Amino acid sequence: MISVQRRILCWSKLRRTLTGALSMVFEVISSENEKMIRGSIGSLGLYGSPIGILVMITEKYRTLKKGKTSEDWADYVTNLIKALGLERRIFLWYETDVDSLLKRAEAKSN
Repeated sequence: MISVQRRILCWSKLRRTLTGALSMVFEVISSENEKMIRGSIGSLGLYGSPIGILVMITEKYRTLKKGKTSEDWADYVTNLIKALGLERRIFLWYETDVDSLLKRAEAKSN
């Protein structure tokens, strides 16, 4: 698994590789509660990008002591995005999704 720090440094390169001229914004959620997740979704809206990606670091959510699993948190985020009518603009990805895209982008550049 690729470290979180390396992922963050490579996301802007990955974004340019995948989107060309299309603007895409990433927001990382790793241990936020419900209120902070709503704020992250609001931040994606403020950037004015046509596409926003919430990247969930599932390992961090497994260790939260809130009585929820990482799947429960993912369901919360997905349902919130749908409730706000943003399902065509904001997407939930997991760190594994970013890892695989990063590996493909690195393979293409080599």
